[in-house]
Amino acid sequence: MTLSPAASTPPPPATGLFPHTNRSPAALPDDIISALSGYDIIMVPGLDGSGPQHWQSHWEILFTENNLTVDRVRQHDWRHPVRAHWRAGLTEAIRGRDQPVLLLAHSLGAVLSAGFRHPAIAGALLVAPADTEQCIHTDRARIRDFLPLPATAPDFPALVVASRNDEWLSFPRARALAAQWNAELFDAGAVGHIGNKAGPGEWTDGFRALRRLLDIIATSPRPSHEHRPRQAEIRIS
Repeated sequence: MTLSPAASTPPPPATGLFPHTNRSPAALPDDIISALSGYDIIMVPGLDGSGPQHWQSHWEILFTENNLTVDRVRQHDWRHPVRAHWRAGLTEAIRGRDQPVLLLAHSLGAVLSAGFRHPAIAGALLVAPADTEQCIHTDRARIRDFLPLPATAPDFPALVVASRNDEWLSFPRARALAAQWNAELFDAGAVGHIGNKAGPGEWTDGFRALRRLLDIIATSPRPSHEHRPRQAEIRIS
Protein backbone atom coordinates (compact mmCIF):
# COMPACT_ATOMS: atom_id res chain seq x y z
CA MET A 1 0.00 0.00 0.00
CA THR A 2 1.33 3.42 -0.96
CA LEU A 3 -0.24 6.48 0.59
CA SER A 4 0.28 10.03 -0.62
CA PRO A 5 0.46 12.17 2.04
CA ALA A 6 28.64 16.31 7.92
CA ALA A 7 30.19 19.17 8.87
CA SER A 8 30.66 18.87 12.63
CA THR A 9 28.38 20.82 14.91
CA PRO A 10 28.95 21.46 18.59
CA PRO A 11 27.24 19.22 21.13
CA PRO A 12 23.89 20.55 22.35
CA PRO A 13 23.82 22.59 25.53
CA ALA A 14 22.90 20.89 28.79
CA THR A 15 19.28 22.00 28.58
CA GLY A 16 18.88 20.59 25.09
CA LEU A 17 17.08 23.77 24.02
CA PHE A 18 18.18 26.53 21.68
CA PRO A 19 16.43 29.76 22.71
CA HIS A 20 18.05 31.70 19.85
CA THR A 21 17.26 29.24 17.06
CA ASN A 22 16.20 31.09 13.92
CA ARG A 23 12.73 29.62 13.57
CA SER A 24 9.97 30.30 11.11
CA PRO A 25 6.44 30.26 12.52
CA ALA A 26 4.89 26.80 12.59
CA ALA A 27 1.92 25.30 14.34
CA LEU A 28 1.91 21.79 15.71
CA PRO A 29 -1.41 20.17 14.71
CA ASP A 30 -3.86 19.79 17.59
CA ASP A 31 -4.29 16.05 17.05
CA ILE A 32 -0.53 15.54 17.37
CA ILE A 33 -0.37 17.66 20.52
CA SER A 34 -3.18 15.60 22.05
CA ALA A 35 -1.54 12.30 21.13
CA LEU A 36 1.93 13.34 22.30
CA SER A 37 0.63 14.48 25.69
CA GLY A 38 0.63 10.86 26.83
CA TYR A 39 4.37 10.38 26.22
CA ASP A 40 7.75 11.45 27.43
CA ILE A 41 9.46 12.43 24.16
CA ILE A 42 13.19 11.83 23.85
CA MET A 43 15.26 13.17 20.96
CA VAL A 44 18.09 10.81 19.98
CA PRO A 45 20.66 12.71 17.86
CA GLY A 46 23.19 11.11 15.56
CA LEU A 47 26.81 11.75 14.63
CA ASP A 48 28.03 15.22 15.69
CA GLY A 49 24.83 15.86 17.65
CA SER A 50 21.93 18.04 16.48
CA GLY A 51 22.75 21.72 16.11
CA PRO A 52 20.43 24.75 16.34
CA GLN A 53 19.07 24.37 12.79
CA HIS A 54 18.42 20.63 13.05
CA TRP A 55 14.76 19.58 12.94
CA GLN A 56 15.20 17.88 16.33
CA SER A 57 16.16 21.21 17.90
CA HIS A 58 13.24 23.00 16.21
CA TRP A 59 10.82 20.30 17.31
CA GLU A 60 12.18 20.36 20.84
CA ILE A 61 11.35 24.04 21.16
CA LEU A 62 7.99 23.61 19.44
CA PHE A 63 7.00 20.74 21.73
CA THR A 64 8.06 22.69 24.80
CA GLU A 65 5.99 25.66 23.66
CA ASN A 66 3.01 23.31 23.56
CA ASN A 67 3.61 22.05 27.11
CA LEU A 68 4.77 18.60 26.03
CA THR A 69 7.40 16.65 27.95
CA VAL A 70 10.55 16.55 25.82
CA ASP A 71 14.23 15.88 26.47
CA ARG A 72 17.23 14.70 24.50
CA VAL A 73 19.95 12.13 24.96
CA ARG A 74 23.27 13.53 26.15
CA GLN A 75 26.59 12.01 25.12
CA HIS A 76 30.13 12.87 26.21
CA ASP A 77 31.44 12.52 22.66
CA TRP A 78 29.23 13.11 19.62
CA ARG A 79 32.12 13.07 17.15
CA HIS A 80 33.65 9.69 17.96
CA PRO A 81 30.71 7.43 18.74
CA VAL A 82 31.19 4.27 20.78
CA ARG A 83 28.12 2.07 20.79
CA ALA A 84 28.41 1.03 24.45
CA HIS A 85 28.76 4.65 25.57
CA TRP A 86 25.84 5.80 23.44
CA ARG A 87 23.68 2.97 24.78
CA ALA A 88 24.49 4.13 28.29
CA GLY A 89 23.46 7.67 27.36
CA LEU A 90 20.11 6.49 26.02
CA THR A 91 19.57 4.31 29.08
CA GLU A 92 20.18 7.31 31.32
CA ALA A 93 17.76 9.47 29.32
CA ILE A 94 14.98 6.90 29.78
CA ARG A 95 15.64 6.24 33.46
CA GLY A 96 12.80 7.10 35.85
CA ARG A 97 10.26 8.23 33.25
CA ASP A 98 6.65 8.54 34.43
CA GLN A 99 5.03 8.06 31.03
CA PRO A 100 5.68 5.77 28.05
CA VAL A 101 8.68 6.96 26.06
CA LEU A 102 8.58 8.01 22.42
CA LEU A 103 11.98 8.09 20.70
CA LEU A 104 12.46 10.60 17.87
CA ALA A 105 15.80 9.54 16.46
CA HIS A 106 18.04 10.65 13.61
CA SER A 107 20.86 8.97 11.68
CA LEU A 108 23.18 7.04 14.01
CA GLY A 109 20.70 7.77 16.79
CA ALA A 110 18.10 5.89 14.73
CA VAL A 111 20.45 2.90 14.48
CA LEU A 112 21.03 3.07 18.23
CA SER A 113 17.28 3.19 18.86
CA ALA A 114 16.46 0.33 16.49
CA GLY A 115 18.76 -1.97 18.43
CA PHE A 116 17.71 -0.79 21.89
CA ARG A 117 15.43 -2.68 24.26
CA HIS A 118 13.63 -1.07 27.19
CA PRO A 119 10.10 -1.73 28.50
CA ALA A 120 9.33 2.01 28.75
CA ILE A 121 9.67 2.59 24.98
CA ALA A 122 6.29 2.84 23.25
CA GLY A 123 7.56 3.56 19.76
CA ALA A 124 10.29 5.18 17.67
CA LEU A 125 10.56 7.47 14.67
CA LEU A 126 13.74 6.34 12.90
CA VAL A 127 14.71 9.19 10.59
CA ALA A 128 17.45 8.60 8.00
CA PRO A 129 19.23 5.76 9.83
CA ALA A 130 22.91 5.74 8.91
CA ASP A 131 23.75 2.62 6.92
CA THR A 132 26.88 1.55 8.78
CA GLU A 133 27.22 -1.52 6.54
CA GLN A 134 26.88 -0.21 3.00
CA CYS A 135 27.00 3.59 2.93
CA ILE A 136 29.76 5.18 0.85
CA HIS A 137 29.97 8.45 2.78
CA THR A 138 33.52 9.71 3.30
CA ASP A 139 32.95 9.74 7.08
CA ARG A 140 31.83 6.11 7.25
CA ALA A 141 34.92 5.08 9.25
CA ARG A 142 33.69 7.24 12.13
CA ILE A 143 30.64 5.03 12.64
CA ARG A 144 32.32 1.64 12.39
CA ASP A 145 31.66 0.87 16.06
CA PHE A 146 27.99 0.60 15.09
CA LEU A 147 28.66 -2.43 12.90
CA PRO A 148 26.69 -4.54 12.34
CA LEU A 149 23.26 -2.98 12.04
CA PRO A 150 20.54 -4.45 14.27
CA ALA A 151 19.49 -7.74 12.70
CA THR A 152 16.13 -8.15 14.43
CA ALA A 153 13.07 -5.96 14.88
CA PRO A 154 12.68 -3.82 17.99
CA ASP A 155 9.99 -4.87 20.44
CA PHE A 156 8.09 -1.60 19.90
CA PRO A 157 6.39 -0.04 16.84
CA ALA A 158 8.74 1.91 14.57
CA LEU A 159 8.56 3.99 11.42
CA VAL A 160 11.60 4.38 9.16
CA VAL A 161 11.76 7.74 7.38
CA ALA A 162 14.02 7.81 4.32
CA SER A 163 15.09 10.37 1.74
CA ARG A 164 15.60 9.66 -1.95
CA ASN A 165 19.02 11.34 -2.06
CA ASP A 166 20.58 10.53 1.31
CA GLU A 167 24.35 10.02 1.16
CA TRP A 168 24.19 7.88 4.31
CA LEU A 169 21.34 5.59 3.22
CA SER A 170 20.17 4.57 -0.24
CA PHE A 171 16.42 4.22 -0.68
CA PRO A 172 16.58 0.49 -1.56
CA ARG A 173 18.56 -0.09 1.64
CA ALA A 174 16.00 1.93 3.59
CA ARG A 175 13.29 -0.36 2.27
CA ALA A 176 15.30 -3.42 3.27
CA LEU A 177 16.00 -2.08 6.76
CA ALA A 178 12.34 -1.20 7.29
CA ALA A 179 11.40 -4.80 6.49
CA GLN A 180 14.21 -6.12 8.70
CA TRP A 181 13.00 -3.97 11.60
CA ASN A 182 9.30 -4.76 11.07
CA ALA A 183 8.61 -1.09 10.36
CA GLU A 184 6.70 0.89 7.79
CA LEU A 185 8.72 2.98 5.38
CA PHE A 186 7.89 6.68 5.02
CA ASP A 187 9.16 8.22 1.79
CA ALA A 188 10.28 11.77 2.67
CA GLY A 189 11.16 12.72 -0.91
CA ALA A 190 14.54 14.14 -1.97
CA VAL A 191 15.62 15.97 1.20
CA GLY A 192 19.19 14.77 1.73
CA HIS A 193 20.13 13.36 5.12
CA ILE A 194 17.46 15.46 6.91
CA GLY A 195 20.09 16.66 9.38
CA ASN A 196 22.56 19.42 10.17
CA LYS A 197 23.83 19.97 6.61
CA ALA A 198 20.63 19.18 4.71
CA GLY A 199 18.55 21.08 7.22
CA PRO A 200 14.80 21.19 6.55
CA GLY A 201 14.29 23.67 9.40
CA GLU A 202 11.18 22.83 11.36
CA TRP A 203 10.51 20.03 8.85
CA THR A 204 6.74 20.33 8.97
CA ASP A 205 6.47 17.51 6.41
CA GLY A 206 7.89 15.33 9.18
CA PHE A 207 4.66 15.88 11.14
CA ARG A 208 3.03 13.48 8.68
CA ALA A 209 5.51 10.79 9.60
CA LEU A 210 5.04 11.51 13.30
CA ARG A 211 1.26 11.32 12.96
CA ARG A 212 1.58 7.99 11.15
CA LEU A 213 3.80 6.59 13.91
CA LEU A 214 1.28 7.69 16.56
CA ASP A 215 -1.49 5.97 14.58
CA ILE A 216 0.56 2.76 14.39
CA ILE A 217 1.15 2.80 18.13
CA ALA A 218 -2.52 3.47 18.86
CA THR A 219 -3.94 0.80 16.56
CA SER A 220 -1.55 -2.13 16.85
CA PRO A 221 -0.58 -4.38 19.73
CA ARG A 222 2.97 -4.27 20.99
CA PRO A 223 4.83 -6.08 18.19
CA SER A 224 7.11 -9.04 18.68
CA HIS A 225 10.06 -10.34 16.69
CA GLU A 226 7.80 -13.04 15.24
CA HIS A 227 5.44 -10.59 13.54
CA ARG A 228 5.68 -10.37 9.78
CA PRO A 229 7.21 -7.14 8.42
CA ARG A 230 4.73 -4.42 7.56
CA GLN A 231 4.57 -3.88 3.82
CA ALA A 232 3.12 -0.37 3.78
CA GLU A 233 5.11 2.47 2.31
CA ILE A 234 4.11 6.07 2.93
CA ARG A 235 4.94 8.83 0.48
CA ILE A 236 4.86 12.60 0.86
CA SER A 237 3.00 14.12 -2.08
